[in-house]
Amino acid sequence: MKIFLLGIALAFFACEATAQMRSEKFGNPGMNRFPAVVAERLGYIDEQGKTVIEQKFFAAMRTEVYNETRFLVPYLQENALFSEGLAAVQPVYQFLFFLSTGRFGYIDSTGAFAIEPQFIQALAFSEGLAAVSVPRDAILTVPTGEKYGYINESGKFTIPAQFDWAGSFSEGLAPVRQGKRYGYINPAGRLAIRFQYERAGIFSEGLAAIKQEERYGYIDTSGTIVIAPRYDFGHRFSDGRAAVYLEDRWTFIDAQGKEITSMPFEDARPFSEGFAAVKRNGRFGYIDTSGTQTIAFKFDEAQPFREDMAVVRIGSKWGYIDKTGRLVIAARFETAKRFIGGLAAVILDGNAGYIDRRGNVVWKDAPQ
Repeated sequence: MKIFLLGIALAFFACEATAQMRSEKFGNPGMNRFPAVVAERLGYIDEQGKTVIEQKFFAAMRTEVYNETRFLVPYLQENALFSEGLAAVQPVYQFLFFLSTGRFGYIDSTGAFAIEPQFIQALAFSEGLAAVSVPRDAILTVPTGEKYGYINESGKFTIPAQFDWAGSFSEGLAPVRQGKRYGYINPAGRLAIRFQYERAGIFSEGLAAIKQEERYGYIDTSGTIVIAPRYDFGHRFSDGRAAVYLEDRWTFIDAQGKEITSMPFEDARPFSEGFAAVKRNGRFGYIDTSGTQTIAFKFDEAQPFREDMAVVRIGSKWGYIDKTGRLVIAARFETAKRFIGGLAAVILDGNAGYIDRRGNVVWKDAPQ
């Protein structure tokens, strides 16, 4: 199999909270800065495809296979997207015989470090704070663990590094973990909801998915259980609805826990912009917030709407539909991601790039 090196961020590493709760909370590129990787180095382009921050930061790589061809693609953390004016990156240091990757720091829109590299992990800024980790202790200068705390945009710790894990703030609260249990803190660092959950997601529309005794339910910002834990899994709330999984079927509930659909689905994505992608009889279509089918079940794969378009797969190729279900960008891509800030990351004919809303390629990197 051939191996191509593709220079673009096509996937973002799911941090612990989003991995557990599948929150799919994406950042905004901000200030027209889009991550673009060339020769395993991360830089940024603007909406015209012009490089505005040189490709000089570390980019982790992974292998993907398409039609028996192996593609080496960047696997960037979500924090590589600019959020509240900053993006988390790792410098690369050149020594005599080898390269070394530094710790995370935060750059501004010019690519200069606004917060110097010093963190083992670094999440995107949210509500003025970012969760970061630093070494817990060390044996012979080798860190034996890490603790999480929160910094402000000047890089100062406003909540000391004291947690075993920490997530992003949303609606004034952030999930944190001590030992095996999760709770929530407020921006002052005070415990707002005690450590009691097996899993805990970010708040969205006043509710957060939590796991107790192997079942998922939902709490409000006071910690009161609003929807009792009974599901095998639960997505975050969006558009007043949450996709939940129970006994091999997906359905949607409202904020009171009432099911809005009478028929179960084989798969379901969270609501976005009034629509949710759902699977029935092996095909994907879309429903509205009342549970009514709005776009026919005719796609092999489908993703949530973003910026009035959704990524769908027809056969082996990906394209984009509008909210009527009309294919507005032909299904011609090997891989395609949702639009963010007017651009979408794609792979076309083995080349990675970005397209605009008309489907025009605004940036691409040829195989190495």
